Amino acid sequence: MHRRPSTYPLLTFSLIFLATLSVLCFGQETRIITMTGEEFRGTIVREGIDTILFKLKSGIELTVPRTSLRSIEYTTEPLPPAPYSDGAYFSLGGTVGTPSGFNLVVAGNFTREWGLRLSGLAIGVMNGIELDVVRQVDDSYPFEQSLFFGAGMFDVLGTQYYEGVGNFPEYKYWWYLAGGYIVNWHNLQGLFGLSIGTGDFFNPFPLAQIGYVHQFR
Repeated sequence: MHRRPSTYPLLTFSLIFLATLSVLCFGQETRIITMTGEEFRGTIVREGIDTILFKLKSGIELTVPRTSLRSIEYTTEPLPPAPYSDGAYFSLGGTVGTPSGFNLVVAGNFTREWGLRLSGLAIGVMNGIELDVVRQVDDSYPFEQSLFFGAGMFDVLGTQYYEGVGNFPEYKYWWYLAGGYIVNWHNLQGLFGLSIGTGDFFNPFPLAQIGYVHQFR
């Protein structure tokens, strides 16, 4: 009687091969480049059909859609230093909202996670400035989420009524400490927070900015 060849050795070999390939790929240092030219370096945590979970050397995990990738490079050798992906970068843009109505925003990240953000302007009717320390907590491309803590002030030109005299122009002031949340999507940025301080406004006072802040990296 003729016996059919067993498929178990082939199946076992296939499973071992796939497991070994996964270990090799997921343990390798990897460089990915997005369609917009951004470069990230680290290791792949998990690959799905539509997304890749990627862990940077800093420990931050990114969820990257495959449709946004230009290339993936695996290597067992250390990659040459990245020009910008895990280091410092500069941001410049404009927003509307507190502290000055129309704000010029200048920011700098001295690491990928930590940075400083300065916003404000003097336009006469409303003037203000705010300096924040920013900590990035998530970079699930193309979304970037951060927390901030800072201090600032602003004044708004209004009117004050004096009995027997009438209304006179008068600035209302607010000096404050603030904290909150920043979200960035393709350089469109929103800041939302609360301030506690002293001055002519109710306490705590909400803060918000929405605008375009370009990251040069």
